Amino acid sequence: MSEIIRPNEGGKRIIDHNKLVRDKIPQCIENDGKNPDTRILDKEEYREALREKIGEEARELQNAKTPEDIRDELADLLELIDATARAEGLDIEDIKAHKVAKLQERGGFEKGIFLESVTEHLD
Repeated sequence: MSEIIRPNEGGKRIIDHNKLVRDKIPQCIENDGKNPDTRILDKEEYREALREKIGEEARELQNAKTPEDIRDELADLLELIDATARAEGLDIEDIKAHKVAKLQERGGFEKGIFLESVTEHLD
């Protein structure tokens, strides 16, 4: 989601974000002398917002240029994976075990294999 800046009366402006943020972000905004407008999402909104945030962070990872930026985006994605697992009532250790099982069955992504096409033989 992109920011939308809209003018407000009294020499102020409002920047609409309409996105899930880390728990301490509103306090950081207040510490900068600004006024955040927030609300607590219900369970379904929260689950949907987590998935949207994963997409946002994945796009930021695609655009990251430096190792530090890549590290920051990966940290955000890991935090979101943990939060999503909790929100869905899943155990992170079970997810890690499932990851290992998929690795053993299908392999990882270490070799850089890029599938261009598959030819099927029609009988």
